[in-house]
Amino acid sequence: MVKKKKATVSLDLNERMRRVKILHQTNRTKEAIAYIFLTFTDLLKEKYGPKVWKPSLTMQELAIRLVKARQVRMDPEKIYPFITHLERVLYGGEPATAAKLEETKQYFQNIYNVIKSSDKAPISELE
Repeated sequence: MVKKKKATVSLDLNERMRRVKILHQTNRTKEAIAYIFLTFTDLLKEKYGPKVWKPSLTMQELAIRLVKARQVRMDPEKIYPFITHLERVLYGGEPATAAKLEETKQYFQNIYNVIKSSDKAPISELE
């Protein structure tokens, strides 16, 4: 039996941000912020492979992995503010306002630029 190769689908960031905008316009700002985190994890999986993030990991565990992984070595000054901000808004009881959404988008843009600019090999050590 021949195995089928999975088609690689590139992450369409414009479509993702359009969905975030729709969520915000329909008064679902907290869901829009959570969708940005989902987009972030999809971006990581696209760049480094499926082993980088598993649903069983907490946001902090993911951040620690990204900083410590030999092949990623993400700057803690970039990832920790983003993760901390997400945790405060999604789980810490801070209200999900338009200002918080814009702040989340800015953090995500910073992380996106870091991930897209690095030419590192896929992660193989994260199991």
